[in-house]
Amino acid sequence: RRITKLLLGRITSLRSEQYESDRILFARNDVNTIIDMMEDNLNLYNTILPFQKIKDSQGRILFYGLDCFADEIVNGDSCFICGANPSEKEFNDEHVIPDWILRKYGLHNKEIRLPNSETMKYGQYKVPCCSDCNSLLGETFETPVSEIIEKGYSFTYDYIKNEGYKLLFNWLALIFFKTNLRTTKFRFFLDKRKPDLKIADFIHWESIHHIHCIVRSFYTGAELGPGVLGSFLLFPMRNDPYESFDYGDNLDGKGIMIKLGEIGLIAILNDSGASLTLFQDEVNKIDAPLNPLQMRELMLRLAFLNCNLKERPSYQSEIWDNHYRIHAELPATIEFQDNKQVNFGNFLMSGCYPLIENQQFDNKEFVVGKMREGNFTFLFDKNGNFIDSRNVTA
Repeated sequence: RRITKLLLGRITSLRSEQYESDRILFARNDVNTIIDMMEDNLNLYNTILPFQKIKDSQGRILFYGLDCFADEIVNGDSCFICGANPSEKEFNDEHVIPDWILRKYGLHNKEIRLPNSETMKYGQYKVPCCSDCNSLLGETFETPVSEIIEKGYSFTYDYIKNEGYKLLFNWLALIFFKTNLRTTKFRFFLDKRKPDLKIADFIHWESIHHIHCIVRSFYTGAELGPGVLGSFLLFPMRNDPYESFDYGDNLDGKGIMIKLGEIGLIAILNDSGASLTLFQDEVNKIDAPLNPLQMRELMLRLAFLNCNLKERPSYQSEIWDNHYRIHAELPATIEFQDNKQVNFGNFLMSGCYPLIENQQFDNKEFVVGKMREGNFTFLFDKNGNFIDSRNVTA
């Protein structure tokens, strides 16, 4: 039977928007430079340098320069939303996976596996956040998102169709950012005889700076221009009570997926819809609910495409007269070009293998070998037809 699914964020026009203003600062989110100051009388209260913060007239931080972002948010203990220090305000740290999800699926005392193979209880998985911003996050994201999800797949489908996907996309960006920010506290080597490197030391934080700008847009009031939001998919999931929750992300491809009962959400956070555009024909073949393996593979395939775009979109923060707009520059064409920097087999092994690691089934050794090569799929059969998830071991 046909299923209803939403595929959003595809690039329907490859023509880049031309933005004109004679009183504007272009501060690129993804490179360590300020591109241009277009008027000498720009009222920004201070001369802006790459490492500085931009504040509004009330002293609220609108934009973090890369150096400040690294020092205060990534390596420091400031609130990741407003930038307050624990010595300045009361802190009530924010759960990485929202508390309402932990309650709904009984996850507080269950464990999440970290990139270094260490485990940690979900209830202790938090990032620095002041009490005011924690409450604001609840009002802005967790309350409305939980109310949408609680009403089921059909309601979620109708909500996105009528209201758009900005709320849910930004919510996924928030979870992705918190997940990676938390790695600053964990050793890369569990063996304490080895160097005390943190998982975060191996993350290219410059590439996450843009996502931080998106995450904070509800606080800064930043307008998100056309093309800023990336690929977004809503799919029905096989509603298995033993697999009611699943979460996965891919750092290289800036991909995230989450399963909440019968609802599956996927986003690619910095592709302006290009990955979904390239994979559209295959996605159109999906005509039954997904299982977690298929959900993960779909996210990973989109993330892999995002890593191999011949030309990438770029993003700028444009700030003038206390107005803030995040702008996307889109490439003229969307093309795949294997840059040999990432291996899809590694993606499959890191994202899908944990779900089958402890399972016993025929030809497991063959399946795992093909996964390592990047030549296996849980989504499609040898004829390219979608495999009904009820017939897939997961």
